[in-house]
Amino acid sequence: MPDSSDHPFLAQLIDHLPTGIAIVQGEKVVYANKTWKQQVGDQEDAKIPSPMPLIHTDDDQAAKAFLKNAQQEPTDPSVFRFQNQQGGYTHLELAASVPKPVNNRPAIIISSRDLSHQRKIEGHLRIAERMASIGTLAAGMAHEINNPLTFVVGNLDLADRSMREIENAHVRQGVHVPAVDGLHQAFADVRSGVGRVRRIVSDMRAFSRDDDEKPRVIDVRTLLTSTIKMAANELRFRGRLETDFRYTPPVNAIEARLGQVFLNLIVNAAHALPEDTREDNWVKVSTRENATGNVEVTVVDNGVGIKPDDLNQVFDPFFTTKPPGMGSGLGLSICHSLLNGMGGQISIKSVLGEGTTATVELPSATFTDSEKTQRVPRFAPQSHLRRRVLIVDDEPLVLRMLKKALRDHDITVANNGQDAIRLTQETEFDVILCDLMMPNMDGVQIYESIQMRDPRLAKKVVFMTGGAFTPRSRKFLSQIENQCIKKPFEASEILAFIQQTTAKKMS
Repeated sequence: MPDSSDHPFLAQLIDHLPTGIAIVQGEKVVYANKTWKQQVGDQEDAKIPSPMPLIHTDDDQAAKAFLKNAQQEPTDPSVFRFQNQQGGYTHLELAASVPKPVNNRPAIIISSRDLSHQRKIEGHLRIAERMASIGTLAAGMAHEINNPLTFVVGNLDLADRSMREIENAHVRQGVHVPAVDGLHQAFADVRSGVGRVRRIVSDMRAFSRDDDEKPRVIDVRTLLTSTIKMAANELRFRGRLETDFRYTPPVNAIEARLGQVFLNLIVNAAHALPEDTREDNWVKVSTRENATGNVEVTVVDNGVGIKPDDLNQVFDPFFTTKPPGMGSGLGLSICHSLLNGMGGQISIKSVLGEGTTATVELPSATFTDSEKTQRVPRFAPQSHLRRRVLIVDDEPLVLRMLKKALRDHDITVANNGQDAIRLTQETEFDVILCDLMMPNMDGVQIYESIQMRDPRLAKKVVFMTGGAFTPRSRKFLSQIENQCIKKPFEASEILAFIQQTTAKKMS
């Protein structure tokens, strides 16, 4: 050991440096400061693997294979990864000096810098980038699926209506057509399948919104239903799910962020369930309106629970009670931050060995936000007034379906923006149905062109969208008063929408 009795302050300073310092003579560590011992373990006077493959030049290069169980990172030869006593991994950046005399004997001074926290943050940033990419991909997929789904749903509705008209005609003539009997069940089965696809796409869209999305009025029970579907795979093999959705007023929240909170809590509950007691395991999700009028959502499990000493740390970044590889320690911290941003709060109660209860409380909606993107009514009011309707969409099958659905009106179609603008200069339309996302010239550009020439006509534009998944399109919709309807829609829905919209404008 170097003699530090003459310089106690210097020795104390070295002991508390954030950098680990070790002095190696021969095959032994003859001195290590406190930081080194915390990083590597108390190896003072411990034998080093022999021969000690240290590379040392005038430029101070890295030490190699110095620590037991260490793995040198191929992308950075100065960094070593080794398993610590807690089962995790510690990343150390090592540097060795050229031999120097210490107590008249050659020695190598090795410094170590702990990169574990930095590597953990880098890892979470990479995960965040991947999740952002997945969200963008999901939004794009939802848009692409909704376009063909629109003409599938619309034509299914038209076919169903036509079949019933034929059946009614035969009934009036006293003729029974046996083949029609099976068609009713076939149409019901197809509607059920299409409905499942619509819900899946809706769930994808709900969890793929960008950060610039504004809060809107949300029913937490509807959002929880979608979230539970997404977490189904985690729950299916661990225990049963119970729900108790009592009445709750709506809340003002960002759907994707609130969905992220619920998803994290449900997955956490599933992970807390021991895999060897699947038959006895359960997770219960409940909603209610509390005494203050706020909305409460609770996620309860009968899993392993949390130690009392750990409960105070559950919202700390990077703190996790899960085994290595099962959790990042960021989930509850992010949930806490997201809920604070929405004016809500979260609390965790737990009994070790009995289970955990997570409670989310959100203020009820103030109804200051208007929901412009709406689902149109299924049944059309009676009206015999013919309207002049322009339909703009780059999907030919959507145009064909809408033309058939609106056959009681005067329909003009355009499959690109240039033709649409030309037609609006030639004809006065009562309503313009315009797809929002199209190649070359999209709905935003069409609207802006009409707005510059004829602001009165621009108010008659109604947008159709399978998913406004770009920041530009979302910002545009938030700044205009025009209505926007979601794809897919049934033929009867769009017919009802046209009649109601034009009736309001002409009243």
